[in-house]
Amino acid sequence: MILNYKRILLLGTVSVMAIGVQAGAQTVPAKTKSLEEVVITAQKRRENPMKTPVAVTALSAASLKNKDVVSLESLAGVTPSFTVNLQGPTDGANIRGIGLSVSSPAVAPGVPIYRDGIMLSPLLAGEPFYDIQSVEVLRGPQGTLVGANSTGGAVFINTVSPKIGETGGYLEAKAGTYTDVGVQGALNMPINDELAARIAFNYETRDSFYTNVNTASHVSQTAQGTSNPGNLDQKDVRLGLFYKPSSQFNLLIKTNFHQDNNNGWALTPEAGTPAATAYGVSRPWQINFPDANTSFQAFQSRTSVEANYHFLNGITLRSVTGVAYTHELYNTQEFNGTASTPFGNHIEDHPYTQEFNLISPASAPVHWVMGTFSQYWSAAVKLTPNTFAPIDVTNHDDKVANAMFGDVGYNINPMFEVHGGLRYTLDHVIQTGGVYLDTGGHLRRLAPQGAEQHDGIWSGRLGANIKFSPNQFGYITVSRGAKTGGVNSPPGVAFAPEEVTDYEGGLKSTWLDGQLRTTLGGFYMDYNNLQLQLEQPFANTTPRGAIANAGASKIYGAEFTTEGHLGNWGFDGNLGYTHSSVNAGKLFNQYAFAASGQSLVMCGVVVSTGCSPAAAFAAYTQSVSGAPNPYSPTWSGAAGVEYMFDLGQYGTLTPRLNFDYSSVQWASVFMNTVDKMQARTLVGAHLTWERDTYTVTLYGTNLTNQYYITGNTANENFHGDPREIGVSLRKTF
Repeated sequence: MILNYKRILLLGTVSVMAIGVQAGAQTVPAKTKSLEEVVITAQKRRENPMKTPVAVTALSAASLKNKDVVSLESLAGVTPSFTVNLQGPTDGANIRGIGLSVSSPAVAPGVPIYRDGIMLSPLLAGEPFYDIQSVEVLRGPQGTLVGANSTGGAVFINTVSPKIGETGGYLEAKAGTYTDVGVQGALNMPINDELAARIAFNYETRDSFYTNVNTASHVSQTAQGTSNPGNLDQKDVRLGLFYKPSSQFNLLIKTNFHQDNNNGWALTPEAGTPAATAYGVSRPWQINFPDANTSFQAFQSRTSVEANYHFLNGITLRSVTGVAYTHELYNTQEFNGTASTPFGNHIEDHPYTQEFNLISPASAPVHWVMGTFSQYWSAAVKLTPNTFAPIDVTNHDDKVANAMFGDVGYNINPMFEVHGGLRYTLDHVIQTGGVYLDTGGHLRRLAPQGAEQHDGIWSGRLGANIKFSPNQFGYITVSRGAKTGGVNSPPGVAFAPEEVTDYEGGLKSTWLDGQLRTTLGGFYMDYNNLQLQLEQPFANTTPRGAIANAGASKIYGAEFTTEGHLGNWGFDGNLGYTHSSVNAGKLFNQYAFAASGQSLVMCGVVVSTGCSPAAAFAAYTQSVSGAPNPYSPTWSGAAGVEYMFDLGQYGTLTPRLNFDYSSVQWASVFMNTVDKMQARTLVGAHLTWERDTYTVTLYGTNLTNQYYITGNTANENFHGDPREIGVSLRKTF
């Protein structure tokens, strides 16, 4: 019944579009495409990315659609040295081998994701793209203007804002394989000469890519309802309001709601683990789930308020306020082909941010930005591990950050500029909680925990730019970034901040009267106090998972991007080379320990045998010196080519082919067999017909149906999407 409703909704939307095509507005002759001018705002002012001293990938709404970028994961396919690893409730973004390789609320992201200036929780960084104005990916530490957490880079996702005096929007529907049905749209509404509103929405459902071969699960599904791990059910709505009573003042408010409600993730055991032997499935796109009780529910609300006041002398005062709430509830299990007790997770977080900026006119010989930043982040986690039921592990983190920063540039002459910036951040993390035993509805705390971590962090940058000609821009920078420390839960052991120093240079060029753009850059980074997830033998207990600082790493590499339009031909591409080498000495290898037959159960919480003193684990340590950073492929790249056929009064027809490549990467510094993520090459294509305000696109992704791993957690693998074929229809008005 629900499926029929979805089909009726889609057919109704398509019918409306078809009627519009039949009616036909006045046809405008097709034009040859040219390169689009994109403006970036990540450095607090509007700038041309080709004349900005930072390695940045800037994508407009049209470019995102042209390159089939619909999420954070697909964004990685068009950005050099950028990877996204899926870890269940979190999506970890990594740039040049630095970012988030740990699925834990205790760890700050090294590549924060911002939507409309507000940093997202890693829990929902994979929120879908819809009604997007532009996306900016900054590579390298952003320790001055962006914040102390930006050691690897930062991603800014900017949604379309309301426009005064304009009425318009769009409606788009799509249908594809795996019963994929989606509808999205937006409407801009002028209220008066000073006020405008915009509403945007997104809705998509899709069946799982996987077939469950477990016969026991089929029996339980008959009684409990069909379980469909790996399916998709997302709903989004965004409300915007823009108020501009004068040329000096404006106010922008955006409120976003996002909801996921599905049957959890389709995972498979990592090859080489004991669970893989019992799993009994070796064919792609099959799972062996014994139970029908996996689930995932997530809700997020987010509000951003930006106010700008422009003084008569050209200085701008900006205030950006953010409030968000995220709630996740999900059940997972051990996926070894046998029934098990669910692993229950209940996570809530509440980030609040406030930033003030004072910005000078960009045209002044001396131009500057100064500001303050404050953040309060409250996160609560309750875990019910299946192996310890009825044991509950709960913790509550309160994180407070306060920063002051300033950045100044001086144009010595029209060709040469020097610039520098500095930021100081105070971080404070307080964690409380413990391990509880549920005895008939009464909780008894077995192991209390409580710890604090204080960090005072200096970061900044120093550099110089030179305009060799109007179309040739070169720069060199030395920048320092840091990522705050935190506290493990349990046992309440603190870990220190990460620090990175980046030496970088680049050349940005425009050729052939603006029809071709290229960027070329190189970097060398000293990366210290890596925060890694490690099994550690605390005191006289068996190993427990915890975040620890694991030595240093040297990273160097180069990146190249190009984009061009020659006549009716269009093309773009990027190539990234990253070499990373860890210098961390010997660390405890949990897989070697597990293979020895020792127990991994915590001593003193549950009665267990085989508990040994920490000294007994020395035999299971391993040198990791020389290993690459987690989720850091040596080579990454992408390419796209298209040709636009001019059909005269019938519009244009544009076929496009996309390629995305990533070499081998590892999920941990131990480089165990289970950590290896094989190289992958993804091929996509689409055929787009455009006429007036109508667009029809036939698309295909992962056309070779390659089976590949995108991340892992707790000895299970997450897999990339298989081949999908579909069609979308879009009407703008």
